[in-house]
Amino acid sequence: MKYDMEHIFIESLKKGTYPHAFLISCADILRAEELAFKAALCICRKNSREELLNYPNFMLIEPFQLVKREDRIDFKREILIPPDNGRDRVILFKNAHQIPENVQNAILKTLEEPPDATVLLLSGIETGLLPTVRSRCTKLRLAPLDDEAMRKELSLQGIDEVTDDLLSISQGALFRAVALCGESSSRGLYDKAVELVLLAKSMQGGWNIPDKWLKDRDMVCDILEYMLSFIREMMFWHDGLENISSNAQKNAPKFTLKQLYGFKQAIIAVLKRLKSLNVRTEEAMDYLMARFMEIAS
Repeated sequence: MKYDMEHIFIESLKKGTYPHAFLISCADILRAEELAFKAALCICRKNSREELLNYPNFMLIEPFQLVKREDRIDFKREILIPPDNGRDRVILFKNAHQIPENVQNAILKTLEEPPDATVLLLSGIETGLLPTVRSRCTKLRLAPLDDEAMRKELSLQGIDEVTDDLLSISQGALFRAVALCGESSSRGLYDKAVELVLLAKSMQGGWNIPDKWLKDRDMVCDILEYMLSFIREMMFWHDGLENISSNAQKNAPKFTLKQLYGFKQAIIAVLKRLKSLNVRTEEAMDYLMARFMEIAS
């Protein structure tokens, strides 16, 4: 059995009795998404993702799909139409943590009182959602994979050379480990993230981030996530944990725990800012650089 909790969850859905809204949360967003799709397949009684995407009783909502007011009005109007065949309708909010806060507020009523025969599935990272959204969902929190499970999953994908540093950097997220192993660009993003954190101690010329990266919102978010990962590792070192990357062990003494906590909160705040399409990535990173300089001084 791959993951006991996930198996129990899917088996419970097969009984046909379930809450109206689920939040499937995991640091590995692809794992959360995969389980959400499995749940949708089970509820809609379909056999493949392709079949599900063509099923009239299934809706897939991307993070920025409902930004415009008219799109939200159309969405609310559409879900009031009774589902076909008398079966449950499933609405899956993919990467829900990236949904802008104004959109989260707009769908609160739908979460609280969804139309009849409608099940809402939210997949992503719980901490990126408003407390009012989280409180209206039944939560399924997936724990990060431990080192043994990670090695096994990577081996199944043909990756047998797994270092302790890779496991520490990935922090139980399979998609991150696979990316770091298979894509030189992902490793480059991680190295840049580490560089930006360490520059906080001697930030004179600012951050040297390539323009092509700054123009890519997703790439900037990836860098910020890697910065968070590195900062958390250094915080673990201050807490006396030894199972962290050599890079984190070497650099953790350069920062106080208070500084690392400040960096962490600043990055989380910037990630929230980037959810708004009105905030440019350059402005968000300039703000973060200023906060880092202030915290490190």
